[in-house]
Amino acid sequence: MIALLRENDEAIEPEIALAAIGQPAIDPLLESLNADDPAVRSRAADALGRMGSRARSAVERLMTLLDDTHRDPRASAARALGQIGVHERRVIDALGETLGDKFLDVRVAALEALGEFGRSARPVRSRVAAMQFDRFQVVRRQAERVLDLLK
Repeated sequence: MIALLRENDEAIEPEIALAAIGQPAIDPLLESLNADDPAVRSRAADALGRMGSRARSAVERLMTLLDDTHRDPRASAARALGQIGVHERRVIDALGETLGDKFLDVRVAALEALGEFGRSARPVRSRVAAMQFDRFQVVRRQAERVLDLLK
């Protein structure tokens, strides 16, 4: 099943099946976060995120993936951290740092994740507020939505 993460066929979504497997899939998915192929790293992060709180053990590794050299794994890691929902300051700060990413989709994913944290994300409120002045409307709108959740 993990080998399916290497497939480029968009009709195949192994991350859904792997998430359904649950705990037995976590260690192989964590190993896949180190794959050479950025698409594999991204899909592994997506699968871990779909597991929600069952993938708490992946949080540390997903935080390091926020600094990946490719944007798709960074965006997937941000989304996964929001879905897993570990409301710790170090996670919130790491997502706040990710708001400075040069790629639109990574910034939006970080904002979506912070939105999942609700009021717990207040420590990075000023960074979220700064996103209201992003050059892309989708980022500005997402920042406004998150700010509403931080009230």
